[in-house]
Order: sequence, then structure tokens, then C-alpha cells
Amino acid sequence: MRFLRSAAALATFAALTACQDDAIVAPTAAPDDAPVVATGITDPAKGPVLTGYVLGADGSPTAIGYQVVNGHAIWDGDIGLGPADRIASTPEEALRQRDGDGLRPRLSLHSTGASLWSDTKGVIPVRRVYNPNNLTSALSQIESQVPGIDFVDYNGQYHHIVVYYGSGSNYYGGCYNGACEIYIGRSDASKALIMHEFGHALGFQHEVRRCDRNNYIRMLDTNPYPGEFAITCSWTQMGGYDMTSIMHYNSREFGRLHFTDWNGYEVQGYWGRTTLSSGDVSAWRTLYPGSSEVPGTTACTGGYCGPYNLRAGPGTGYAITGSIGGGVSVSIVCQAYGTSHTGPWGTTSLWNKLGGAYAGHWISDAYVYTGSNGMVAPAC
Repeated sequence: MRFLRSAAALATFAALTACQDDAIVAPTAAPDDAPVVATGITDPAKGPVLTGYVLGADGSPTAIGYQVVNGHAIWDGDIGLGPADRIASTPEEALRQRDGDGLRPRLSLHSTGASLWSDTKGVIPVRRVYNPNNLTSALSQIESQVPGIDFVDYNGQYHHIVVYYGSGSNYYGGCYNGACEIYIGRSDASKALIMHEFGHALGFQHEVRRCDRNNYIRMLDTNPYPGEFAITCSWTQMGGYDMTSIMHYNSREFGRLHFTDWNGYEVQGYWGRTTLSSGDVSAWRTLYPGSSEVPGTTACTGGYCGPYNLRAGPGTGYAITGSIGGGVSVSIVCQAYGTSHTGPWGTTSLWNKLGGAYAGHWISDAYVYTGSNGMVAPAC
């Protein structure tokens, strides 16, 4: 998948028909004044397709076709738009909702419109209300290929991903009140499917929604909903089109033959994959580059082994905020020059601002081994 998860990218989900190629997809005729309904690929198992209105990129009402599963409005087969009872039935109602609590559904990947996991530097708590067999393997696979993502156990954190049982359905339910919900319908759900749904929670849309997709796959008009194969040109795209992406649908997703490549062959998509594609890795690492913090170790040599004072700033004139023992691994966020200090690594006026477990505290570089007498991290 190649869509960035950012406030700007998320706000532009509504322009779904901007690049549609009518020579490939012949939409059903409609009155001139009828709204274009953005339906997305539909799953017959999820029941009838309903029409409603959500807010688009510019805050104006956008007509959508959606299905309802466990009270969630589902778009494009597995993407939640929020509680179904919040989908407006008229444009006027959608406008009234816009001026209400600000949490009404929008045609964007996350209702919050915020880069939650960028804010947490890729550290993502996971709450396992339901624990399918391949969940641990899927998360470990993502971590191994994208070092900037670190899934940790949920321990009361406000922003987190929660995995629920999906009663036979698999879908990403959206983010509400800090929790991004994923529903998995079977205990033996494939590793690929779980990585796909987590890809949505990490901020990625389906590859077939890319503006350039008609250069690579041929969409087939097999469904009565004219907006099913609409695409958007306003999302941020990363890298080239990737038919092997973990975020690419299979040609027969939900039972029907939706598309082929331009040679007439069916596209496997994420089905059967056990790893992220090289294109996924490039895109996901761009979005989640990981911490730029530099490792170091507090001194335990030459008669020095702590404890060492931690300070509120780069110098002894700042308040003591704690202490740290010798031989402790630390991460350095940035460095600044302050008062001179002498320690096992000589005399220096360089100070280190720490991250990780000691985030926000400062320590003299005279007490920290970094492999260099000079700056090794960005200036604060």
C-alpha cells in the first residue's frame, strides 16, 4: 500500500471519482442531479448496501454506499467508517453533524485525522481481547521488516489497537476514543489477512484505490454499484503500483472476479503472502522510520560506577530530576553544550538529553560512553 497516514492525506479521501477511467468501467446511468455514490468493493456476506452521507475532504457532504457489520458502517469490504448510526441519511444532516461534536464519520481512514503512531514514534500498544493463532506471528513479521514499528502489550495506554472477534467477518473498525479496532472472524485467520488489517490501522488504504491503478489492472464491471471501482487522485502515494502489496485485494475478493492485470491474469494480491512486499517495506519504513536516538552506556569504569545525577537541563545549574546507575544502556535524543564536568571520559561541557525510560532527563557526556568525544546526536 502506498498511502501516507497524515492529517493532510486523511482529509482527502472523498475525491473518489477524480480519475475514474470510463472506458474501463461503465457506470450505471443515473439522473443528472443524482449524487455519485462512492461504494467501494462490497462483500455479499455483509448484507445489503445502504446509502448515506459523510463529510468529505472540504467538509461538504459526500454520498457513500456502505454495509453494516456489528453496528459498524463498512466501506470497501473491510474499512470501518464508524458507528452505522452516525451515518447521515441526508446531506443536510451531515452538515448539521459537522457543526456538532466533530467526531462524525468522514470518508477518511481514521476518524481522528491524527497520526497517532507517528506521535508515539511507532510504539503501538495492542490489546488482545481476541487472540487468533497467527496474531503474534503477523506482528513479529511486521516488526522484523519495519524496525520503526514496535508492538507492545496494552497496559492502559490511551492510544492503542484492540483486536476483537469479528463473528465471521474480518475488518478494520476505525479509531474512536483512543482505540483503533480490528475484527478477526476466525481463530485460524491467515497471517496475511491479519497483516492486511493491521496495515489499515497503521494508516494504509487498498492499493486498488491508487490514482494510477488503471495503468496496471483492468477493472471489470461486474457489480451493480457504479462507485465500486472509483479511485482517488488526492491521497499521497508512495512508490510504484504494487500488485504484491499486503494491501492489494485479490482479484476474487469476496467471491467475484473484480479485476485482472492487463494480460487477463488474475491478481493474487495479499492472499498467500507471509511477508510484506519490498514495496510495502519501503513505504512503511518511510512512514515509520523509527527513532533517531543514539545509544550510549553510563560509565562503570576507572572508579566511577554511579549513581549519577540526572538534570532538568544541560548543566549543574539545573535541578536534579533523578539518578542513574553505572553500566546502564541509555538512548540520546539530542545534545547541547552547558557547564563543564569531569568524569571517566574526561572533561567536557557536552550534555546529553535522554529518551526511552529516562526521557526528558539530562546527563553529562563525561559519564556516558558513545564512542566519540564529540557530538553524536542532533543539537537540541
